[in-house]
Amino acid sequence: MDPLTPEQSAALAKDDRGPLTKSIVVAFTCIAVICVGLRLFTRLRYLGRALGWEDYTIVVSMALSIATGILQVMQANAGNGKHAALIEFPTGVEIILKVRTRT
Repeated sequence: MDPLTPEQSAALAKDDRGPLTKSIVVAFTCIAVICVGLRLFTRLRYLGRALGWEDYTIVVSMALSIATGILQVMQANAGNGKHAALIEFPTGVEIILKVRTRT
């Protein structure tokens, strides 16, 4: 593959979807936390019911969803959403990729 010209590199650098990804992940995670919180608040405060197994399942699912959102933001910070030509690989990864493509 030929190296990119400075113009091509600048054009690719503008096309970064990482900030959009982070915004969407944070927005939907916040909406989900608010909805789950309101459900639990309503069940406990106004309905006077104890939490059922479905409520505990929702809480566990929400915790896993938050963990997934954190990992997605970390991926965007690491380069997810950018063109592969602009991402710097950690030391040793390029050697592994070259060896894998020979076989």
